[in-house]
Amino acid sequence: MKITLEESTTEVVTLPLQKIVERILSENNSVESLQKDLLLVVIIVLMMENGFLPMENDVEIENPIESIDFKKIRSWRSPLGTYETIFMLNGVPSIPIKVIMSPLGAMVMINASIDVFNGETYSVCLPISKYIVSPQASSVPMIFRDLKHFSFMVNDKVVAAVKSRVLSYCGYPSASLLGLPDDLLFKILLYLPINDVITMRKSCKTMHTVMDSENLWHKLFKRDYKQYTNSTNGSWMELYKTTYLIDVDTARRTRQHRAGSLHDHMDYSDFMSHIENPFWDII
Repeated sequence: MKITLEESTTEVVTLPLQKIVERILSENNSVESLQKDLLLVVIIVLMMENGFLPMENDVEIENPIESIDFKKIRSWRSPLGTYETIFMLNGVPSIPIKVIMSPLGAMVMINASIDVFNGETYSVCLPISKYIVSPQASSVPMIFRDLKHFSFMVNDKVVAAVKSRVLSYCGYPSASLLGLPDDLLFKILLYLPINDVITMRKSCKTMHTVMDSENLWHKLFKRDYKQYTNSTNGSWMELYKTTYLIDVDTARRTRQHRAGSLHDHMDYSDFMSHIENPFWDII
């Protein structure tokens, strides 16, 4: 039975990863940069699982599972230690995606850049040794750890966003919220409580930018504070923040007045949600 990168364990890994890593280890006698080479292979396998095809010299690499070897991996590595690979989404050769892996000490920065969209970039920074724990282990699966977490992080921050952007540009439907037109996304957001709206705003740079729209915050303000909707001075987001904080403080003072002590009489979960509200940090 075929398994994905996410389903890989210390006993068995997805077949493309197994084959490419075995080939690299058989051709390489040096441990220099091996940990980073192997992480690049993991990224390539994850991209291929999501419908992206590796390219070289503007041409799709034929049968990459059988042809990617140590020499090719090192050809993608610059003298400064960064790795640069090019992919295309299957069926969309006109939009190349540049994936750059930049080691930063114990961490690695993974960037996916789309030149067609003015260099629009999606990024995630992760610790190398969390996933490549033993490059010289006796078996390929023992080299890796927690590939489920790696897959989730890179998919969430980079791969899904890039795929949605390309599909949206080409007019194809996307399974991601990032692929929806702004007006439709705003309609969905208006069904969510404000804490969930803020959580979505924090999810990625693109969502953060889209959700900074004054149009959205005007709609949210009208939804939650109907008595103040005639105000048009300044930013709707700032006005929402100010009104929200006043309401929270008023509710807190009312509870204190009626019950004597906020800490003594609030449920613990309510108290924690009060002091950890995401507005304190990001708005």
